[in-house]
Amino acid sequence: RELIGIMSKSAFDVVNGMFENEKVKIHYLKFVSESMVGPEEKGTGLVFFLLAAFVHGFPGGYPVGGSGEFTQALVRCIKHHGGEILTGRMVSKVITSKGRAVGVRLDNGEEYLAKKCVIGAFHPNLLADYVDELDPQIAADAKAFEPASFSGFLTLYALNNAPVYKDFDGALAPLGVELLPSKLNTLREEFDDLRYRRVPKHPSMLCIENSRLDRTRVPEGKAELWLYQFAPYDLADGGAKRWDEEKERVADQLLAEYRKFPVNMGDDNIIARHVESPLDH
Repeated sequence: RELIGIMSKSAFDVVNGMFENEKVKIHYLKFVSESMVGPEEKGTGLVFFLLAAFVHGFPGGYPVGGSGEFTQALVRCIKHHGGEILTGRMVSKVITSKGRAVGVRLDNGEEYLAKKCVIGAFHPNLLADYVDELDPQIAADAKAFEPASFSGFLTLYALNNAPVYKDFDGALAPLGVELLPSKLNTLREEFDDLRYRRVPKHPSMLCIENSRLDRTRVPEGKAELWLYQFAPYDLADGGAKRWDEEKERVADQLLAEYRKFPVNMGDDNIIARHVESPLDH
């Protein structure tokens, strides 16, 4: 009965009932939102417990050299076992026979049949376009699939020097810092903005310096930083296509907010910047 009650509640309901300190509530509600749903959406109550168990049971890892090295490791594994990787080809159809996927057809007419299985990463809304003989109910469910409540906005910086935070008082700087509001209602307002497809007025950024952990990612003596913030995909004013003209302005806004914390993030420390909006993802 208690489990059913939790499943019907929002993460906000659950956390608000379990804790008294606002800062503890803020921490857990932002944590729940990493599943890309607002913490006040009904049905997210169980997510609070699932995420906590998941991160303790399956610790995260970093591929040395960057995420591209993880891809290269998969390539080496496939080739080691006799596999071949073909790039620059567009799949137009999954070939089926007697209700099973047996191969793929490319847009140039080439066909490749599988000995064991076909694995595809298709957007659910497009599944029926690629797979014939799909069960009508599965096709309808896939077509009705809805994306996450919001997306992400990422800015990557190449730096001369790693950020130095003025409030750390000489303590070893961490791999990451998360800039959260000190008031619970300020955090709630951030998700209100996202719900109404607006860029949040009070962003809570995740600030990661991978080069503190992995020096192979940067030249000797240099550093890198990425700033990650939730953002709507479909902007209320102009839709998703407006991101191309808005993303540099939003990146400037996030940088200005971030600069309140380190003492050395002036223009002279920034070598280059790369911005990825929700549309770029």
